[in-house]
This record gives sequence, structure tokens and C-alpha cells, in this order.
Amino acid sequence: MRAVLHRLLARYGQTVTLEREAPEEVRAFLQPLSGRDETVPDQAVSLGMLDGRRWMYLGAAEVAVGEVLRWGELSLRVRSVRRHAVGGAVLFWWAALEQEGT
Repeated sequence: MRAVLHRLLARYGQTVTLEREAPEEVRAFLQPLSGRDETVPDQAVSLGMLDGRRWMYLGAAEVAVGEVLRWGELSLRVRSVRRHAVGGAVLFWWAALEQEGT
């Protein structure tokens, strides 16, 4: 199952830089999170409102609260993290991100 995820990330994921002591490039899926609060002046889509300040990370590389991910011009700070396991092995990491400087 992990091999399938790695193939999907390699083919369709974005290249993201994890800002650490030694910056690390990883492949991940980054998407804006939809919000239920329609007072956010951003973009309406069929799923609700997209708040450009909040993003989702899905990847094989472990991230931690407080770390910064860079994707192009975006700088995103990790707000919360969950690991998802199958059996005893971590399959992927999910994180809620917030755009820095907003």
C-alpha cells in the first residue's frame, strides 16, 4: 500500500521544501481547505468556501507542528498533524497548514 502512495506522490504530487536545519525536498499533495464560514472573502466552490490561508498536507514525509513548508511563493506553517497507519506501519501524514503572514 505504501508503494502505491509513493508512486502517486511521485507522479502527481507537488515538490515541497520542508524548512529544517537542512532543508528537505519531498513530494506531497497540497490543497486549500474548504471552510464552512462563508464570511471569508475568498472563492466559492461547490464544496463551500476556499480560504486561501488554510491548506492541507498529505504526504509520506513526517511533519511536525510549527514546521514550515514552502511551495513556490507560498510559506505554510503546520498547525496540526495526524498520522494514518495500516497495521503497525504509518501509511501517510495529514497536516492542517496556515499561510504565514496572514
